[in-house]
Formats: sequence, structure tokens, C-alpha cells
Amino acid sequence: MSNELLHEEIESLKMLLDHAGYDYHDGAEQDILKSLSSLNLPEIYHEFLQELDPGNSQWRIGPQLKVKLHRSDELPEWQSERERDDQLAFGHLNDQVLLLESGTDDEEMGPPVYRLDADGEKQCISSSFIQFLKILRAGMDMLSQVDDFEEDEAEMEDSYDDFNDYGETTFEGGRQDLLNGYLDEIENIDPDCADSWVLT
Repeated sequence: MSNELLHEEIESLKMLLDHAGYDYHDGAEQDILKSLSSLNLPEIYHEFLQELDPGNSQWRIGPQLKVKLHRSDELPEWQSERERDDQLAFGHLNDQVLLLESGTDDEEMGPPVYRLDADGEKQCISSSFIQFLKILRAGMDMLSQVDDFEEDEAEMEDSYDDFNDYGETTFEGGRQDLLNGYLDEIENIDPDCADSWVLT
């Protein structure tokens, strides 16, 4: 049975990726999907790959967070480094491994998403895969404008002179409003894991 929530999230994510110019494919090739059967993929991730096969891009959430999801043909290589076959290493968040665990998933929402910290400890960053996609999409969409504030500030500094004075906080208010709106949205999506996505 098709997961309608997942399908809606993927379609919204594709629109965002297209707008931002990110590389991806409209689903993995069937022979590759068949070859992944030995990896014990969570059902929701198998369905995700049927509709969206991540490309080579790192998806940016503001200036601090970068998410890289592995292409379907790269998954076996990443899995060869895992000690447990119930854990799927499906990408990285700022160079820290992202994991899904089979057998822990809600049928509609999917399993929680974890990242491995520098000590190899698991930290839950999303209560489900669907919420992970929602957070990813919200961050990429809402924080795409953060760079605009920084570029505007740099341009103003370059053209600054005694006759063109401006306050030091000219751009801080707008940028902070943007970050606060992002944090409110993450809290609404997944209040238990919102702290994992805080930007400074």
C-alpha cells in the first residue's frame, strides 16, 4: 500500500530541490532496488528510493547544517562498514552518520532518525522518517534567505562612508526573525527533537 504522507513529502521536497537547483533522480533504477534487498531496508526508505534517489548534492539548511543522503547505488558500500544489519546508514549530517533502524518504525511515519556523534553514540534527531523529511524541507526552504541578509550586510559595509551611516543591528533583526520562525516550525513538526536542529 502506498504511503500517502511519504508521497506528499517527496513531491514537496522535489519542488524545493528543483527550485534550488539540486541534483536528484526520480527514483532509483529497478535493478538497483532489487540488489538492495539484502540490506534489510526499512519499508518506508525503500518506498522513498522508488520515488527519489538522492544525487551528489549536499542539501543546505542555512549556513551551518549540510545533509548528504547516499545514492541508492552507494548504499551497499556504506552498509559494509556497519556492524549491525538492522541499521541503515543512509547519509550524513555535517559528516556525522545518519541511521534508520529496522523494526522500530511506525508503519505510516517510519522509524526514528539517529545521528552518530564523534564518540559513536546515537542521538535521535527526528522521531520518524516523515518528520525528518518535514524538518529537512522546512529548513532548506525557510533558511535559504539567511545568506541574503549576510550578502546585504557585506554590500553595505563595502559602501559605508561618513554620509551613509547605518546601525550595527540593521540586518540582525530580520535574520533573527527568520531563525525564530524556523525554530517555531521545527518545534511544531517534532518538539521532542527540535534541539538537534538549533542554529546559532
